[in-house]
Amino acid sequence: MTGQLTISTLTLQHRIPDDWAADPWAEVRPLVDGVDVLREVHPEGMAPSCRYWTGPAGSWPLAVTEEPRRIMITEPVCTAGCCGALYVTVRREGDRVIWDAWENTSNVSAVPANFRFDAVQYEAELARAAADRSWEEPVDTVARLLELTLADSGWFER
Repeated sequence: MTGQLTISTLTLQHRIPDDWAADPWAEVRPLVDGVDVLREVHPEGMAPSCRYWTGPAGSWPLAVTEEPRRIMITEPVCTAGCCGALYVTVRREGDRVIWDAWENTSNVSAVPANFRFDAVQYEAELARAAADRSWEEPVDTVARLLELTLADSGWFER
């Protein structure tokens, strides 16, 4: 009898960093089945901030294709070369998204388990997180809207 592989649920949570001066953007933390799997294996790491969750869906940090892609899923405030980072390989296999081949280059040698997600739920969660602006303070909203207005105006091309 073959065991059925577990399908996990991805939730992306916006979190204001403890060191707001280091990165004044909310990080987007992945929770798998409600658990912050990165906290225990890379405690000093920060997930990619909201500023990387703009533009086309294929450019988002956790975007997935059929071709495996190694991504840095957390990094320290300093640099990955200094204090290490956590990497995962993501790929799509049919109607599943796979996270595996973890690599932790920090002092902690632990890595999360491999995960399988339903591709429809996964992509919907990425889109939801990219559109979520609930973390913004009014000044952040003004800055974002001003940037969009200037970019759309062609002013930078003149």
